[in-house]
Amino acid sequence: MGEAAPGRGDGSPCPFCPDPGGKIPGVVVWEEELLRVIMDRYPVAPGHLLILPRRHHDSIDAIPVPVLARIAIVSRAAVAALRRVMRSDGASIVVQLGQAASQSVAHVHWHVVPRWTGDGLHHDDGDRTVFTYRHAEVAGWVLEEQARGLRAALGRALEDGAR
Repeated sequence: MGEAAPGRGDGSPCPFCPDPGGKIPGVVVWEEELLRVIMDRYPVAPGHLLILPRRHHDSIDAIPVPVLARIAIVSRAAVAALRRVMRSDGASIVVQLGQAASQSVAHVHWHVVPRWTGDGLHHDDGDRTVFTYRHAEVAGWVLEEQARGLRAALGRALEDGAR
């Protein structure tokens, strides 16, 4: 018997790790040695990004400091890319750690959500959710279109000072 693949804790495979054939799930915006940036398939806003370590870590304590530092740099560049491409007024960067914080995938990841004044996304202190906005899966072609612009803008933002 082999070791179970990283996943959700219910036996299903991790949706952020490559499948046995090496295919990376999701629409990849940016990829480098330590991390990747993908489009959220269930975005709370158009352009919602996920930044995740390439290696599977189910706890923030297990992520090496150089990876955490690179995630911070890429997060800053992602905000700049969202402002440029999505014309956002700001961004929310959210990390949900543990079931009490509504972490649904046991692969630690950062949400970078573009925000606009009056967008209606609010933190709900009466629940464990981060945003009260209900969101549904978005078609792959829509995510690909958003990713195309964000990919170029993220590359430029990293070249302009976030490297």
